[in-house]
Amino acid sequence: MFNRFSCSISQDNRIIFWKSSSLEPHAVLEGHIASVTAVCFDPTKHIVYSVSEDTFLKSWTEKKCLKSAVAHEKEVHVVHCSPNGEMVSIWIWKNRKEIIYYYYSSAYALIQQCICLCQVATGSRDKTAKIWDSERLQLLGSLKGHKKSVWDVKFSQWDQLVITSSADTTLKIWNIGTFDCIQVNRRTILI
Repeated sequence: MFNRFSCSISQDNRIIFWKSSSLEPHAVLEGHIASVTAVCFDPTKHIVYSVSEDTFLKSWTEKKCLKSAVAHEKEVHVVHCSPNGEMVSIWIWKNRKEIIYYYYSSAYALIQQCICLCQVATGSRDKTAKIWDSERLQLLGSLKGHKKSVWDVKFSQWDQLVITSSADTTLKIWNIGTFDCIQVNRRTILI
């Protein structure tokens, strides 16, 4: 469905779906109370996720807002969906008390007694990135350690990793099973 549309965001707090075949708007989504700063498309569920200066993460169909959650303490700069919908977290209950948490890819539906969650990542001026269950917009974990705003966050296509970039001139690689930083790279900014 989304291959038929383009999407624009702006400081007027709206998301507009445009017909790819023309310059006509298909749908106008309103619900943020400050500038919309980023969107991403979930390739498996035909859902759009948006973030805004209002600190909210929202999920949308082309017609309405499905869910909304306060995502960060300050403006949110970026949102990214797990690639191809294959980065899922699996929570398996052991003895109905302890949760064993790990990741699995496309064959996850074969595992019994588990909860499978596609994921969304956000990054903010509050110096954190966060990983969310995309279905319920429930926080799974926070990635803390940057000294300035998180500008970008991306899931690895091959491993259970997330990379973040920040105004503190670092790139950090995070294990999303444990939410621990496993590598820090300093960048030199050339002008």
